[in-house]
Amino acid sequence: KIIQRRTQRGERMMNTVATGVAGLELPVKVNHRFLESLFAQWWPFANKMLPTLQNAGRVILGDRTATELQSTLNVLLVKAEEAVVEAQRTADGLIATVEVQLGNSILRPTVALPAFERTLVCNHKDAVRLARLLMSIDALMSKFDLLEWNSVREARELRGELNSVLAPYRAYCIASFKAFTRL
Repeated sequence: KIIQRRTQRGERMMNTVATGVAGLELPVKVNHRFLESLFAQWWPFANKMLPTLQNAGRVILGDRTATELQSTLNVLLVKAEEAVVEAQRTADGLIATVEVQLGNSILRPTVALPAFERTLVCNHKDAVRLARLLMSIDALMSKFDLLEWNSVREARELRGELNSVLAPYRAYCIASFKAFTRL
């Protein structure tokens, strides 16, 4: 119930545009349904929290706390980005090996209809980074599909690898949601 309510609230927040806040329109496409709910339950809260933290965080939380929070969020986001880059690199290496081994008989599955496709208004540069990070995770999942379809890895192994990639992403999202509730 809590996740469902947070997701519904996040979806409502994505349909509103903050007044008096600079924004960047970003087309977002996520193919895998699993990531759609992750996106809706976390990204909108970070998108609303980040400009508030930047503009009023020192007044609301105090200088030291606001600075520490911004630093912590940045470190967590960098860790999440690094985890995805490393997993992409590993998957690319495996795919290159499979392409050599299988040649033209390699199976390349695609998603016919994306789970989530819309243009979002990002209110902070880190909200853009977070949205792009989720799209990178989606691209990684497509590579995992290829590896599974070509019997390079089993679904169980890939779920474990995906959970390892999602752990730093979730850590950032939870920290940003907690910050949202404080601001």
